[in-house]
Amino acid sequence: MNKKDELWTLFQRLPAQNTAQLRSAFDAVISCYEQPHRAYHNVNHLHDLSVEFNKHADKFGADKAAVIAALFYHDIVYECAPKQDEQQSAAQAKIALTQLGIDRAIINDACQIISDTADHSSTASYAAKLFLDMDMSILAAAPNKYKAYAEGVRDEFCTKQNLTHDAFKAARTQMFLTPVLNGKVIFKTAEYKKYESIARQNIAWELNNFK
Repeated sequence: MNKKDELWTLFQRLPAQNTAQLRSAFDAVISCYEQPHRAYHNVNHLHDLSVEFNKHADKFGADKAAVIAALFYHDIVYECAPKQDEQQSAAQAKIALTQLGIDRAIINDACQIISDTADHSSTASYAAKLFLDMDMSILAAAPNKYKAYAEGVRDEFCTKQNLTHDAFKAARTQMFLTPVLNGKVIFKTAEYKKYESIARQNIAWELNNFK
């Protein structure tokens, strides 16, 4: 199967009552992630998350449906407007998931996880923390993949916000890289704590060498 087919298989695991609308809802999600400005937050990112989800599927328990919903909708709005994007993504997720007839409690949990991606902190369930670590796992990628990620995010912001590379680096350093590096831990779950040192090395490389 190709990446979209694999994602479609996962999307069908949502406990929707209105199953006739599942395919159109999935296609609407994919169309958002295929917007031309998305150099990193695209279908490849969704697929990478699905791979991480499948690695840990047995750890989500009763929260599995909420995590699947959050996976697909957490970046459905991506205009390079931190916090606003997450708020609007949660709002759109609530509308779409309601139309699918998904249980309100699952929707609420999914929307909370999506909102938590604004600063990647959560006091909710272990499943929520695990999803946030999945989303941050790119920080511990192999050097070439991390470089492609850094370039992708830079290109997204420079395109949408009309920033120079220098302006972007200054903003990213202040708003993301330095706070993450200065935090006590990056990863909050046992499944990802082993990647802590690699993530810190990658961030240090970006701060010191990436232009």
